[in-house]
Amino acid sequence: MSKHSALLIIAVCINVVFFTLAAIFLYWLSWQVLKDEKMAFRAAILFCINPAGVFMTAAYTESTFAMVGFLAMYLLEKKHPVVSALIFMLSTATRSNGLVSCGFILYFVMKNNFRKLFAVYNAKQLKTICVTLLSMIAELLLSLVCVVLIVLPFLLFQYFAYVKCCTYNANFGFFQIQPLSQAQNEQTGDEDFNEFGNTPDRSTPQLFEFPAWCNNTPPLIYSHIQEKYWNVGLFRYYEIKQIPNFILAVPMVTLCCFAIWKYFGRRWNYIKYLGLLPRKVKKDSKSDEFLTGFYGDDVFVYIVHMAALMVFNVLVVNVQIVTRFIASSCPVIYWFAAAMTTSSVNHQKSTNRNQGQQTLFQKVVSNEVVQQVMNFKGNNRKTNLIIGYFLLYNVVGITMHCNFLPWT
Repeated sequence: MSKHSALLIIAVCINVVFFTLAAIFLYWLSWQVLKDEKMAFRAAILFCINPAGVFMTAAYTESTFAMVGFLAMYLLEKKHPVVSALIFMLSTATRSNGLVSCGFILYFVMKNNFRKLFAVYNAKQLKTICVTLLSMIAELLLSLVCVVLIVLPFLLFQYFAYVKCCTYNANFGFFQIQPLSQAQNEQTGDEDFNEFGNTPDRSTPQLFEFPAWCNNTPPLIYSHIQEKYWNVGLFRYYEIKQIPNFILAVPMVTLCCFAIWKYFGRRWNYIKYLGLLPRKVKKDSKSDEFLTGFYGDDVFVYIVHMAALMVFNVLVVNVQIVTRFIASSCPVIYWFAAAMTTSSVNHQKSTNRNQGQQTLFQKVVSNEVVQQVMNFKGNNRKTNLIIGYFLLYNVVGITMHCNFLPWT
């Protein structure tokens, strides 16, 4: 076995473990947010057959990002912001879109402080007011520390690239940065390698030409690579030749839009105040009907998170990656899929009778999602569309990706 093959096998094994852990963490998070164990389990099962399944096991970072992201969200829901920020920091180190996680920290702090403001308004004792205000200031300072932690890996990498490519100094803290030699540069056969600091000799500054992006403000190598090599930019992907890639993205974009529309339609009276008003003064006459499930109060911030990522993906980056982009980042897409497919199941009574005497295999086969797959003709159209989409993209994705054909 070659070294390359061994590395691929190791990468797949690691990703399978991380994918499994991501499903477990999603189950914990779903139960915490939805307050519905059955729907939480269903969301985790749907995650296991998500449309970007091939990227969860191949040598990609999607499963790692999903694992640390779901765990960090769960810890934040459990009121552990600092530990959550440390885990979010790992997600930013894994993928740059982890930067969006700062929004979770800021929203939760803002929500808590708004609730405390109402407490201050209703308070009659000066001591209570002072303690509450000091608590609010402490939370704001703590949130700033958490945001810095989340952004830190991204900034460190940009600084590393800047030192390597845009200065005569080859030192990065305690580490010595070694650029590629001229011989290695010529061996690659890629003229653009010289752009990233691979010069013949740093000891001769007169022969050293800094790449153009070093003069940008700010000088971010990430933005330069995205724009030059991946054609990332507002509407830059909107070309006739990219129509097939837009078609690949249609199912996930449609599912996201439908989830946003359904939640906003049912919870507008809650959303228009950004979920910041305490329940006892919240102007939502039907608020008590939405304590659990997909339409719960706590789902709002995850809806906004998904909407932001979807809009950014459709307008700015390569649109076909929206499937794995959303599938590895947004738990709410699984909550919506679980909510939309639960009501059509009529198998629960028959599967619960002797559940305690069932073998492990029987318990796996008897779960609702497997039953719906096995009884495909007995489901309603909505359920078949969602589960059919998940399964189809799994099968086609494996076939296309493993044969080096273009996929999401």
